[in-house]
Amino acid sequence: MPTDSNKEHGPLLGDASIRELLLEIAAAEESLVQASQQRGGQDTAQAQHRLEAAVGKILDHPQHLLAILALLGPAPPSPQEKDADLPEGLRQLNAREEYGAVRAICWVLVVSAGRGVERPLMLSVLSALPMVLPEMREQLIANITNARVDGRLILDASYLEDLLFLRSQYPDDALVFSALFVVMGDDLTDEQRHNLFSQFYIVTDDPSLVGLTLKNLLLGHDPHFGLFLAEQRFNDPSLAPNIKAAIANAVVNHADVFSATSFLVEQSDSLRNTPALWMGLGIRPGATEALEAEYFALAEENSSPGARRSLVMGMSGATVQDLLNIARTDPEGQVIGQALISASAHLKGGASNNSSEILSLLRNNQDSGGIHPVQTVGAAANIAIHAKSTGDRQTLDSAVALMTSLLRDQVVSEANRNWAIGELKRFLSAEELKQLKSDLREAK
Repeated sequence: MPTDSNKEHGPLLGDASIRELLLEIAAAEESLVQASQQRGGQDTAQAQHRLEAAVGKILDHPQHLLAILALLGPAPPSPQEKDADLPEGLRQLNAREEYGAVRAICWVLVVSAGRGVERPLMLSVLSALPMVLPEMREQLIANITNARVDGRLILDASYLEDLLFLRSQYPDDALVFSALFVVMGDDLTDEQRHNLFSQFYIVTDDPSLVGLTLKNLLLGHDPHFGLFLAEQRFNDPSLAPNIKAAIANAVVNHADVFSATSFLVEQSDSLRNTPALWMGLGIRPGATEALEAEYFALAEENSSPGARRSLVMGMSGATVQDLLNIARTDPEGQVIGQALISASAHLKGGASNNSSEILSLLRNNQDSGGIHPVQTVGAAANIAIHAKSTGDRQTLDSAVALMTSLLRDQVVSEANRNWAIGELKRFLSAEELKQLKSDLREAK
C-alpha cells in the first residue's frame, strides 16, 4: 500500500482527532475487506485510498504513533483520583477504537516497510509494549508477528538483538518479548537459522527462547548438532524443570520422528509422567513406525518397561490388532494395560470380537495382579462407551461387570474403588448404582 511521500504533511492531531482517526481506519479496513470479497474494482480502489489516507496521517507525524500507543495503556489518574480507591488499568478507548488502534499500528508498520523509516517505527512499538494493557498487547503481538510484506515477515530476524536488549531492560516483561520470537526464524535459510540461533541457545534461561532457538537449530542445516545441544543441556542436573520441558517439547515437535523417539526413550526416567509428550509425538507423520521400532527393540531385550508403556501410549496410528499383539506378548502388566487402554480407544463400528478379546485379556491379567486397576477400569469404560453407542448390550454388560468386580476386590484401594464407581455412573441407573453401593457396604 504505497503512500505519496511528496505530499505536504498535515497538522498534528489532538486526542479527539486521533480517536476519530482510529474509527476511520477501522471503518476503512472493513470497507476494503467487503469490497475485496465482492470483487468490486472501483469500490476496492476507493476503500484502499480511504485507508491509505488515514494511515498516511500517522506516517506524517511519528508523534501520532506514540499517541496511539499511549492510548492503549491504562488511563492516567486525574488529580482527584490519585488518592481514591479505584481499580487500576482502566481503559482509555472503547472496543471499536481499540480495534482501530491495533490495526492502525499494524498498517503503519506494513506501509513503512522498505521506505527507510520502518526500523525506528518498529522499535517505538516494541519499546512501548510493556506499557500497553495486556489484552491489547496480546492482539498487537499477534498482528505484528503475522504481518508480511511481499511474503516476508515485518518482524524478522534483524530485530533479534533489539528484542534481547528489550528483554534485559524489562525483566518483569521478559515473556512479552519472548512471544515476539515465535516466527522469527521462519524466513531464514537453514544455514542462517543455524548461525543465528546457535549462539543464543546455551545462554538463555527463558523457556520460550529455549524452545524457539532449539526449534530453529533442529530445522537448520545441521539438525544433529541441535539434537546434541538438546541432549547435553537436558542432562544437566541443575537445569530448571521448565527449561527441561521446553527442550523436550522442541525435540518432540521439530526433530525427525526417529530422533525424537530415541530422545524420549533415553530420557524416559525424567519424562515418565509426561504423557502429552509421547502422544504429541504420536500424531506426527511417520511417528507410529518410529515408536513401534523403538518398542520392539526394547521388548526383544525385555528392558525399560516404563519406556515401553510410554511408547505404546504414543502409538495413535497403530491398529487394534497391533495393540492386541503387544498385549498378548509383552510380559509387563503396565505395558499390557496401556496396550489394552489404547486398543479400547481405537474401537470402531461393531468391533465386538475385539471388545471381547480386550475384556478377556483384562480379566486374565487382573486376576494375576498384572494390570493396575486404573488401567482395567479405563479400558473397560472405553469398551462400555463404544458398546453403548453401537447398541451392543451384551458387551456393555460384560464391561460393566468387569468394573463392578473390581469394587469387590479387597486389594483395590479405596481411591481406585471410588474412581471406578464414578465411571460406572455413566452406565448404571440411579437405582442400580444405589443397590451396588448397598452391596458393597454389606460386604465390608
